[in-house]
Amino acid sequence: MGNNTSIYASHSAGDIISTYTGAGSINLGGIASEMGTNTAIRHCYSTGNITSSTPGNIGGVAGEMDNAVIEHAFSLGDIECSSVLSVNAGGIVGTAIHPLGSISNVYTLGKVSVPGG
Repeated sequence: MGNNTSIYASHSAGDIISTYTGAGSINLGGIASEMGTNTAIRHCYSTGNITSSTPGNIGGVAGEMDNAVIEHAFSLGDIECSSVLSVNAGGIVGTAIHPLGSISNVYTLGKVSVPGG
């Protein structure tokens, strides 16, 4: 999602399976793969599983967030990455790259599985 945007009262129910084999890493999330500056996800949920064999940031709601807000959200699906390279994975967010962002009133029930984790 671009900067200065928001997603409100939305949901995702399908599984996400990444088979990307190119160079670099990817961002995967149940609602958004990447949240730019001053973005928000509110009152949203994801129920599908996320599976990847590629290094990157993987989260039940968002893969990566930068100075963004996630409120009143949840994720029910499992997160699984088989890459042995750099992986940041979480039930809600894979990685938060700016300290001014916030996550509140969220929960996850899915299992997070990464090599060595």
